[in-house]
Amino acid sequence: MMSSILVSLGYGSIIAHLLAFSSRNTHTMLKFNMLSTFFLGLSLIPFGAYCGTWMSFLSVMSKMSAFFGVGCDMKEFKKGLIGFFLGLLYFFFFNDEGWFGILPAVSMIFIVLADLQRNVVYMKYYYYGSAFCWLTYGIFIGSLAAILYDVLGILALSYSVYQIKKSSNLKFSNPSF
Repeated sequence: MMSSILVSLGYGSIIAHLLAFSSRNTHTMLKFNMLSTFFLGLSLIPFGAYCGTWMSFLSVMSKMSAFFGVGCDMKEFKKGLIGFFLGLLYFFFFNDEGWFGILPAVSMIFIVLADLQRNVVYMKYYYYGSAFCWLTYGIFIGSLAAILYDVLGILALSYSVYQIKKSSNLKFSNPSF
């Protein structure tokens, strides 16, 4: 019973994920992403995907720090290093899933870089890297909810970036000569 509730949360997380990636505001995107990532992390427990579960919770903490502005003035290089070291430490101390258990840790690099962006388009670009890591991880653990989460997320992310780029190009479509 508890297992099916947790798996159901994975499907519920897809809605929050789509709302996050369709957002044009960084704070709104972070709010929905916190919710979707937390639910996805819970849904991985029945699969024994503990690396993914704990990395999801670490990602929620990263999003919370970004939401409250912690570290926003850091240089990109330092943000990437923090994500890299968090992911690497996690992998070395807690990975019991084999080589693919590093994928959630690698995604943490992209998540830290994304969550501390002030520009929503740059934030979305970094989320691509994270989404592809999680998609591969979902395939290896066999979670349909995790796979759908990232396939639909990548599609929503792409459409959202396209819409933002399209609306910003309209302003400059009539150059004056």
